[in-house]
Amino acid sequence: MWNILFILLGLGLSISGYWFPYSTLVCVFAWLGIILPLILRVNIWEILKNVKSYKKEIFFSILINFAIRPLIAFVIGSYLFDLSAFQLKWLILLSILPGGGLLLYWVKKSGWDIREAFLLFLINFVFFSLIYYFSINFWSFGSAQSLYICAFEEVGIDSISCFAPDGKINPIAPLMVLIIVPLFLAFFIEYFFGNSLKGKEKILANISKISTSLVLFYIFGLKDVGVYLKQHFWESLTLFWPVLVLYLVMLWVAKYFSTFFEGNKRISVFWISVTRFIMLGVFFVVPWIWVGWEKVLPLFLWAFVVQILINLLVSHLEYKWKSG
Repeated sequence: MWNILFILLGLGLSISGYWFPYSTLVCVFAWLGIILPLILRVNIWEILKNVKSYKKEIFFSILINFAIRPLIAFVIGSYLFDLSAFQLKWLILLSILPGGGLLLYWVKKSGWDIREAFLLFLINFVFFSLIYYFSINFWSFGSAQSLYICAFEEVGIDSISCFAPDGKINPIAPLMVLIIVPLFLAFFIEYFFGNSLKGKEKILANISKISTSLVLFYIFGLKDVGVYLKQHFWESLTLFWPVLVLYLVMLWVAKYFSTFFEGNKRISVFWISVTRFIMLGVFFVVPWIWVGWEKVLPLFLWAFVVQILINLLVSHLEYKWKSG
């Protein structure tokens, strides 16, 4: 519920006019505060050595996230809600985002192995980046240019770009910033300071939790988010319903496929199939809303709210919450 509170605080800030400017440095803060502490809590290198033992979960997570989910999103957007082609393809993008971010919160609450969770997140993120890279023309928005664009190599005093010079979103940059760099930095820290990290798991968990709340506060406190919702709140509700239906259908699909597993394996397949790394989608959309992408921004904003509220409900009803 803390995340919902920080979302509301961010919205209150942006709607009142005291907003944040957009900076791609939020990507850096995300890996420093959310991803890196997570990697340091688990021995990811040992997991990677034994990846074969997770092959069944990997197969089902890829099948669900990159075949079943986009197909369901297409049917919902095309036949139930008659979305425009522009809105439909971004609903499909929302459906194939890797399971991550808030995923680790549900991992903790349901007692699932956090190391296995991160492995599935990592593999899904790499798979998503490859799909996005080879279909980048499909996701681009004409030839419109954004004020926020710069080459990935250009690291300035207040920005590090996740975008390519031609105006198309570069999936390699988020992969580098959110996964590759944290992995190498974690390897360095564990190699030289591994003994100092022992017994610090709770501190690292709290850092990730606080950082997640701050990123949510920042995203919903952005100027463009506040301006858009002040002017188009009721209109944005038209995109709330397809997001809600997509999420509810995927709950049923995830629950069905999770029956092929037992114990924690069942929980892992369920949450990796349901939870999305929506922050990644927001990073892709926000810099473009001044050239017309505000029409899809509500998809990702509502996805945050729907995901958090329904996951809370499912956690209480379906899975026993763990203390700590």
